[in-house]
Amino acid sequence: MAKERASCGNHEELARTTDFRLSRCGCGTVHLHMVKGGVTVQLTDTMLAELVNVATSAQRKVEAMVVDPARHPTAPTN
Repeated sequence: MAKERASCGNHEELARTTDFRLSRCGCGTVHLHMVKGGVTVQLTDTMLAELVNVATSAQRKVEAMVVDPARHPTAPTN
């Protein structure tokens, strides 16, 4: 049986979408809550910045794959 964790204090909401919520607790930790999966990840400010950078890089690569039919010949062309 999983051990229940104590709450780390009141949270201030930083940002929210339908699928994600970011908040900061009283101890300064940023919580990334994935709404549909029910998963929460605790991050330091530095880890949050790194997550933003790596997600942005990944998004750019995904977008490039979609718009570059030479790299992905099965992609539909306009």
